[in-house]
Amino acid sequence: MVTNYLFVHIPKTAGTSFRAGLTKALGEDAVGSFLFSPRRLSQADVNRLDHHRAVVGHFSIEDAALFRKRYLLTIVRDPVNRCLSWYYYAHNHPSSRQLPDWRAAQECTVRDFFFLDQAIIFRNIFNRQVRQLGGHVLDSEINLRVALSRAKKTIRDAVCTKARAISMPIPIAPSVALARYGLPINGCSRMRAVRGSTSSSPKRSIGCRATRRMSPDCSSG
Repeated sequence: MVTNYLFVHIPKTAGTSFRAGLTKALGEDAVGSFLFSPRRLSQADVNRLDHHRAVVGHFSIEDAALFRKRYLLTIVRDPVNRCLSWYYYAHNHPSSRQLPDWRAAQECTVRDFFFLDQAIIFRNIFNRQVRQLGGHVLDSEINLRVALSRAKKTIRDAVCTKARAISMPIPIAPSVALARYGLPINGCSRMRAVRGSTSSSPKRSIGCRATRRMSPDCSSG
């Protein structure tokens, strides 16, 4: 039986390298990419991509629900390290799209960037992992505590499903990582986190690969 995959790529979590690994394992034609500016996925998008064994993109968990009978793959990372990584990437790589957060990263120092208005840095900085795995990244009114609970359940169910399939102990690190780092933080605490990271040696990233079987009667997480 052929196994199909959906990789929910959270920015700056080694997703590009992971996609390269999928391509090497499955073949170029088997991996379909859908890396897009934030928008909601349509059924037409799903139909266009569904013939690929692996579909890769910056999907939110609400988008993932449109795909059926696929294993869900994702990688999470220490949020402070992820945000710093995103800032430095945007700061050093000009973009023709001129998105507000990207333009701000080009123009601001790292310390000034994390004090900007939430509306400017919302897309990629403000609890991005929780929003992407617990709802939709475009939802500016998202209830973060509800999204955090949903994101933890998405990963916990995925890890438990894979662990049962290969008879291994159930790990708890993914939900612990999200519980510790995923709650809303204001500008001052963001800045303290950045200062703590930039004044000492970088912490090792907290990450995981999670898989989950998607079926017509399963919830999106």
